[in-house]
Amino acid sequence: MASDSHKTKKQLIAQLEELRRAAAERDRSRRQLQEAEERASSYHARLRQLASQLTLAEERQRRQLAHDLHDSVGNALAFAKLKLDALADTRGSQEPRALTEVSALLQRTIEDCHSLMFQLSPPVLYESGLVAAIEWLADRYRSQFALEVSVHAEHGRVPLDEDRRVILYRAVNELLTNVVKHAGTRSARVTVEKRAQDLSIRVEDEGKGFRCEERDVRDSGCGGFGLFSVRERLAHLGIRCEISTAPGCGTRVSLTTPLAR
Repeated sequence: MASDSHKTKKQLIAQLEELRRAAAERDRSRRQLQEAEERASSYHARLRQLASQLTLAEERQRRQLAHDLHDSVGNALAFAKLKLDALADTRGSQEPRALTEVSALLQRTIEDCHSLMFQLSPPVLYESGLVAAIEWLADRYRSQFALEVSVHAEHGRVPLDEDRRVILYRAVNELLTNVVKHAGTRSARVTVEKRAQDLSIRVEDEGKGFRCEERDVRDSGCGGFGLFSVRERLAHLGIRCEISTAPGCGTRVSLTTPLAR
């Protein structure tokens, strides 16, 4: 009996020791998992920061390129046209057709150069603010892509720092591009609403929509990569991006950012 009791005691001690080892291993695994999640979260935050910085750096390069294009190519073309028109005036009726054709070609080139400058970095964004830039963008989508974009907004300056203004403008541009490419509709609506402490921008369409599970939002095949990219770039600046969509029900993307104080 004593021998059996001793054996049972040893078994219980062994089982207890095994439980202690299992608990220690579980705690170690839990700590490792927590550390891995913290590293992943930190890495994700860094990626968001880099995405925003990349967009802003790209915008600065666009603005500089547009400025250089205006000061060098644009001015040179305008000066060449003036000289050509002056030459045509002095020659009277001699060879008027050739000079007129060259002058017309220069005029089209000047207009194309001007359009390219605006697409690279629209001056209206810096001179007149976000609402005016979105209205200019809507006109561009109407003329170039036959997308009827209606803009509903109060006119006037929106108190935003330049980084947020640029990021939001580029986000609206990308969202409208998604409508053109994926929505299967010829119209969209942009609403800009200034509230007490924040600004809300909604881009809506009545197109075919899509499933809004995470895997779909990341999938470029359904147009989601653009949405995922937009959301990641906005997150670093504290701008919320909410997506509401379903197959056959259109898509609404809401961007909300605190106003500058």
